Amino acid sequence: AEFDQNPYEICVVSYGLLESCPFPNWNFFIFDESHALKTPKSERSKVARKLIFDNPEAYVLELSGTPMTNEPEDIWHQVEVAFPGRFGSHFKFKQRYCDSKENAYASSGLEFFGINKNNAKELESRLANFASRVSKLCGSFAAAFLDFAAAADFLPGMAGRPGLVF
Repeated sequence: AEFDQNPYEICVVSYGLLESCPFPNWNFFIFDESHALKTPKSERSKVARKLIFDNPEAYVLELSGTPMTNEPEDIWHQVEVAFPGRFGSHFKFKQRYCDSKENAYASSGLEFFGINKNNAKELESRLANFASRVSKLCGSFAAAFLDFAAAADFLPGMAGRPGLVF
């Protein structure tokens, strides 16, 4: 209807105001402090995931100085926002990449913690195209991202819909 056409090239919105953004159609999403998206059931995570779902051709860039804040499972939803389905369900991710012990009080009967050392190298490899450390950004950030977006289809595992955490 009246909000179908987005008149803005760039719109900067806090996570708190993300849900009230009146224009649902975007070509880029840049999530700063993406570790704020680590909790799949949080309202901000649900809104971010819906925006990405509603804009399947959009580029996704996630920025964070602390992508894995406490446990390996914390990275799952950040990857899920940029690459839906890459690791399957949250439970399957935890089963494969986290250590576990029986816990009768947990809904699954298991309590997850730490990293499963048997699958740590696999996780590192699967996250290789997703994570990068940048100590200093030179020049225009937008120009650097556009260069990345143009080249992203040539990077292994990034074809179609790039996403990256810096």
